[in-house]
Amino acid sequence: MTVDRALRDSINHRLANLAAEQQVAPDRIRRHFVFQRILVRLSADDDTWVLKGGFALEVRLGLDARATKDLDLAMLEDLDGVEVQDRLLDALDVDADDGLTFQVSAPRATASDEAGNPGWTFTVTSVLGGKVFASLRLDVVARSDEIAGAVGTIEVRPPILAERLSSTAMPAVDVAQHAAEKFHAMARTYAGGRPSSRVKDLVDVVLLAEAGLLPHPDLAGRLQTVWQVRDGVPPPAQLPDFPAAWIGDYAAMAAELDLDIDYPTARSTAERLFAEALATEENQQ
Repeated sequence: MTVDRALRDSINHRLANLAAEQQVAPDRIRRHFVFQRILVRLSADDDTWVLKGGFALEVRLGLDARATKDLDLAMLEDLDGVEVQDRLLDALDVDADDGLTFQVSAPRATASDEAGNPGWTFTVTSVLGGKVFASLRLDVVARSDEIAGAVGTIEVRPPILAERLSSTAMPAVDVAQHAAEKFHAMARTYAGGRPSSRVKDLVDVVLLAEAGLLPHPDLAGRLQTVWQVRDGVPPPAQLPDFPAAWIGDYAAMAAELDLDIDYPTARSTAERLFAEALATEENQQ
């Protein structure tokens, strides 16, 4: 048995054991492992990349967070999709003592966000011991203006082999910025007057509150920044009424997470946090 094959078998065995021990889907543990190994490499690339999205929540909240299948990053340089692909390939072409190598697909442009910032989706395929280990989606957006002043670091540790594999201090959007983006997603009206369908962001706000990460002293300022950058206006005085469909969708997500907070309480929690943040902003003016 080759060294690479032995390492692959060892990693697969440890990931399976951890999934059974924590009673979670094996694919979730495998994704977490690969995401972490990607971030170890990207964090060494001159602060070019900033972690955002669902995996940032997984790092902060652990298994209490919703499982995410994508790795979301903000790009702090003004590059086009092919240049972003080249930066990814260069950053991932590093030996991090885990046996993994990476292939990065050509970029697929995604719709620009509300502020006109471009974005791209990549398929990142990890190979271990000569076999495909996991193929994952990586989303990159150019959003340096919006997150200026709202980037900290979070420690991202490997779920297995901590004695061998390195952890990393990864630049990431801070909790206030992350929450402000979620409030904006909940309040947004889409083309044709369609209301938001982002009930998952309500779940995330409740999880952040339950973890003691909200309220946050910087939320007021980040709400102002997100609304101004994306819409050119200040945030509304209050959150809009959410669609009735959210009631059932929220209940299903909460049950999956063993989250003992019903929809009316979740709604009132979000309203309170939003209103308190805006009141703080008014009092400081």
